[in-house]
Amino acid sequence: MIDAQPPVCDLQLMRVATAVRTFLEPTWDIWHASSERREPPSRGTCGRSSLFLQRVLGEDFAVLSRWTSGTPRLAADAPNLGPYGFHDGRAWQAHAWLVAGAWIVDVTADQFGAPPVIVAARDDPRYGAGNDTAPARARTARRQAVDRLWPHWTTSVPRHGLRARWAERGRTEAWPSPAGTQAARREVRPHA
Repeated sequence: MIDAQPPVCDLQLMRVATAVRTFLEPTWDIWHASSERREPPSRGTCGRSSLFLQRVLGEDFAVLSRWTSGTPRLAADAPNLGPYGFHDGRAWQAHAWLVAGAWIVDVTADQFGAPPVIVAARDDPRYGAGNDTAPARARTARRQAVDRLWPHWTTSVPRHGLRARWAERGRTEAWPSPAGTQAARREVRPHA
């Protein structure tokens, strides 16, 4: 189902993801208010941040994406379940991100020493999809956090700038392949 839509350019995804991350950064302190301050501030926000980005992509740009996560172990002292989450170069870490067409979109990778925003090929070996192991109440809280934040996004300057830029790009644009080696002209369907 995700691949049935027109392809999305990695540069467009990077623009949207970067704007969403910038919008979310002040919110992370609020999300952490009930716990100690975390460094970097994106630590522990990947589930909510990715879910928010999914809503932005879907509602503002009609880009279908799949919220994806991986948990390599259920507790620090528990056995490994497998290569799930994000591999930081040393070990697998629990993490959440989006898959949009041929791309992985991640707005909180800096919690593992990676760049703050990653748009990478869907088969990037640093990512291993698993099951969402969060309890039902945590999943509900994740959705509620996004719902509370959504009205602030809909009136934000970044949102309106992104939508205008998406629309002004015209009906066609060069779309690089995930490997970045080939470009093709493909139909773009901007949404107002």
